[in-house]
Amino acid sequence: MKLVTWMTSGQAAIYLGYVHADGSPNLNAFAVWKHRAQPRAYRLRGRLRFKQVDLDAHLQPEETTPRLRVVGGRR
Repeated sequence: MKLVTWMTSGQAAIYLGYVHADGSPNLNAFAVWKHRAQPRAYRLRGRLRFKQVDLDAHLQPEETTPRLRVVGGRR
């Protein structure tokens, strides 16, 4: 049985890489991402919480093959 990992907004921002140069969470950038991606969020005891598995569902693996890009010509 896998335990559910709950995260606060600050922890979720760090987990997703929304951090300032000093390592503190960039909550403004995280709020913009949250508004656009609309991950599943839960209100627990009046606070917003996120499940790690829900955040993982929004992560996309990096592309391994480069895309061809045509610049200034027909293809």
